[in-house]
Amino acid sequence: MKLQNLETNSASSTVPSGDRALWATVWRGKVQPKVKMFIWKLCKDILPTRLNKLARTLEEDSRCMICGTGTENSYHATVSCRVARDLRDAMRHHWQLPEEEHWHYTGPDWLLLLLDTCNKVQSDQDCEIPVVAKGKGKQPLVPDRGRLDKEARGLSDGENQGSVGEGWQKPGSGWVKVNVDGSFVEQTGQAGVGVIARDQEGSVIFTSWRVLFACTSAKEAEARACIEGLRLAAQWCHEPVILESDCAQIVEALRNAGVDRSELCFLIAEARDLAKK
Repeated sequence: MKLQNLETNSASSTVPSGDRALWATVWRGKVQPKVKMFIWKLCKDILPTRLNKLARTLEEDSRCMICGTGTENSYHATVSCRVARDLRDAMRHHWQLPEEEHWHYTGPDWLLLLLDTCNKVQSDQDCEIPVVAKGKGKQPLVPDRGRLDKEARGLSDGENQGSVGEGWQKPGSGWVKVNVDGSFVEQTGQAGVGVIARDQEGSVIFTSWRVLFACTSAKEAEARACIEGLRLAAQWCHEPVILESDCAQIVEALRNAGVDRSELCFLIAEARDLAKK
């Protein structure tokens, strides 16, 4: 059954205007605006899940493609899916998260109530709510904690902001460098891309990763990583951008102004169009 928040003409809270005090937990959070927007979409159940796409005749089935055991609505995609649960279990080895009893669906405001519960105990312990993303495979879901701590210290310490990683070179003044990488497992067909953008000081502007479906080769994964990096840069960066990839063939194809007749010609053309924006 579709989880939805019924709209009414009257306010459902004690505030006459209909504004809920729980939203203050979201709006005062010290996170990027896009994270707050994601939380808002998650609370309103308007994420592009398979169930919402089915309602618009964009999908033929609402079953989750990751676990195959439930209907993919907003709650399932971020909480009840097997991969989402595995991610929380892995994170509990490194961070303090709310117990599973707090993650049950309690109504349209389930996420706001979860955030509010976490906020009330924040003075006693560190309590973090992760933005859950879905992935595939049996690879480790959480990177090495020591490396994460080292990177966090480097980003928070002004003296070490330039030491982002070995071999990484800062862009020139007024530029942003976007590093992209694609991964493809030939035995299983699993693929994914990762993107990170840094300014001239080495400070992170944004990061992103996503699973690729229907990917056929490592070179295609690298090309789609470049597209993802350019697309995000067009949305979040106002400065000129340097795109950096470790795939020489894709870099050469993007630099070549001639007609590309390879099997990836459409992806190369899309990346070139994005680079012009």
